[in-house]
Amino acid sequence: MAESAAIGKPDPVNMEVVKAFVALRPGHEPSVDLELDIMNFVRKRLSPLAMPQEIEFVDKIPRRGAGSC
Repeated sequence: MAESAAIGKPDPVNMEVVKAFVALRPGHEPSVDLELDIMNFVRKRLSPLAMPQEIEFVDKIPRRGAGSC
């Protein structure tokens, strides 16, 4: 994993769930196994509540420029 970001996403059952955006290092490909590895890593290292319910693999994480708020 090169970079990641997470947001709260509205959910009809839980009110809000975690959605993660993940940019992989060159040479690595998204897969179901990688998605499960990421989810389990977060659950074990941070908290089950912090575990993303959805992971979207992206080329790069968008960044806001200065003054674009």
